[in-house]
Amino acid sequence: MHEGDLEPLYRLLSDPKVMQYLEPPFSPEKTGQFLRSAGLSESPLIYAADKDGEFIGYVIFHRYDDRSDEIGWVLYPEQWGKGYASQLTEQLVSRSFSSGRDLVIECSPDQEVSRHIADKYGFEYEGVSDGLCIYRLKRDGRPNVFLMDNKHPLWNDTIQYASKSSWRAGPYLANMMRNNSFQDWERVIVAVEDGDIIGYCNFTEKDEMPDDQPYFPFIGFVYVDEEHRGHRVSEKMIEKARRYAKELGYKDIYLMSSEHGLYEKYGFEKIGEFGTVFDTTDQLFRKSTDSEKKCR
Repeated sequence: MHEGDLEPLYRLLSDPKVMQYLEPPFSPEKTGQFLRSAGLSESPLIYAADKDGEFIGYVIFHRYDDRSDEIGWVLYPEQWGKGYASQLTEQLVSRSFSSGRDLVIECSPDQEVSRHIADKYGFEYEGVSDGLCIYRLKRDGRPNVFLMDNKHPLWNDTIQYASKSSWRAGPYLANMMRNNSFQDWERVIVAVEDGDIIGYCNFTEKDEMPDDQPYFPFIGFVYVDEEHRGHRVSEKMIEKARRYAKELGYKDIYLMSSEHGLYEKYGFEKIGEFGTVFDTTDQLFRKSTDSEKKCR
């Protein structure tokens, strides 16, 4: 940042809508102090974000602890909903991962957009500190789980992976993804470890349940490659779906499977045997979206 950013930065930080979950709106004097201490210091905490050379806000990017960087973004309201927060997050994730560091997002429990970005990019909820939710994305040591729509950078990679998977349903899901055969709120969930996709599932209204049945939404197409089975990867993907379903206001999630004794380990209860759209019969499982108290 530079001194010329003072006026647009004040316009940003004096806006009550922008500052709703941060601090009381800044005065010109406080904005100047903030610019000098956070943006113009020898080791800046914030960096200007621009579009076609015009200031649209700033990103937060600095050391959080010995192994992590903190990231965030504060943008003009007229730039909200245009995908800039996702684009900035992707750039910051790449920058930190290339340095071998984890990432952290801190946000108010009421900041739905920040929590959605954290979920979308595989951040795990860690707890609350000083009234703020802490989400961490680890570079190594465990699979990261991503909640995707067709704009996600892993969408096409997941299509390729599913189309070549050993499970016969994989190519079917890949074709659905190519055609984007999903409602706006439906998602594909993918697990990634050390840069490689190792599993997937989806979250949709009906899956293989006939439309005349009153059960929805569903987790379907749950798949983990052979090498990574037994490490609870599917549980992590299911948990991602549960949290997203709760965010959408659903009280329960459902899953159909012929497996016995597997999904009960993940908190599902079997509620019966039901016919499917494929003229077969399968077990129907249900799980409440409520769980241990989290920052939701």
